[in-house]
Amino acid sequence: VLALADAVEAGLGIGHLPCFVGDARPGLRRLATPEPDFAADLWLLTHPDLRHLPRIRAVTEFLASAIAARRAVIEGEAG
Repeated sequence: VLALADAVEAGLGIGHLPCFVGDARPGLRRLATPEPDFAADLWLLTHPDLRHLPRIRAVTEFLASAIAARRAVIEGEAG
C-alpha cells in the first residue's frame, strides 16, 4: 500500500488507497468519496490460550482504544 501511495504521489497515475494513507499525504487529493466495496473489518486476534493473560489483555485493550479513537480517520470521515 505504501509503495502504491509513493507511486501515485510521484505522478505515475491514480490508485485506490486507504483513506488514512492518502489523507496523510499533502501531495494527494481524493477524487471520489470512499468506496464501500473496499471496506474491510479489522480484527484483533490472539491465541486462545494467551488472550486472558494480563499483558496480552493490556495490549489488546490499548490497541482497541487507540483504533477506536482514530476511527473517523481510518474510515475516511475525517479527510
